[in-house]
Amino acid sequence: MKISYNADMNSNLSDHHFFKRFSPDLRKAMLEVGKVVEYRKGALVFSIGDADTDFYMLVEGRIHIHKVSKGGQKRILRTVQPGDTFALVSLFDDKPMFVAAECVGPARVFTISKEDFTALMQQYYELARFIVDGLVRRIRKYGEAMTSMTVYFVDQRFISYLFDLSALVESDEVQLPDTLSTIAEQIGTAREVLSREVSKMVKKGWIAKKGQKVVLKKRGEMQKRLEER
Repeated sequence: MKISYNADMNSNLSDHHFFKRFSPDLRKAMLEVGKVVEYRKGALVFSIGDADTDFYMLVEGRIHIHKVSKGGQKRILRTVQPGDTFALVSLFDDKPMFVAAECVGPARVFTISKEDFTALMQQYYELARFIVDGLVRRIRKYGEAMTSMTVYFVDQRFISYLFDLSALVESDEVQLPDTLSTIAEQIGTAREVLSREVSKMVKKGWIAKKGQKVVLKKRGEMQKRLEER
């Protein structure tokens, strides 16, 4: 459930890394019409079947984008990190949401109503370009994920996953944002299979793992494995 709408937080968001990519005028305009909403652990920002959603950017916390199978099993499709936007497609069609957004823990989300966001895009070309670029990146990422599940073995998919995390933090030491069960779902395998592959990589000395922390130790050998067919 939603905790509260926090108007005071808007004044602190101008220095947030998400907003720094925009011009001062657009940044000010977004903060004037947007608001920060606080959620408790387990709260849904939106549910499957919701008819209308807004623009969302995660300020703090983590959110799982999930879908429920016909058998009632929850499948996590994506983990939203601070600074990420989500549900962009819903801004441009009138179809009900086919996924849900659930807060992993307490979370703060910056939102702009669909109407206000559309008006901003019409006024500021840089915002429209940001949305287009974001959708293209998302499409490319999903395409690469589908290709990966078709072409790569499980260990190769996990190596690719680790390389993406490493590039994001610009370090060979990364923090896994989710459990192995969730990561396994995201790369299209079972937890048991992924766990075995992780253990093999540790024994080979390719990585070191303690809890959620993973250190990439032999990137060259991992890259060679990634390039094998």
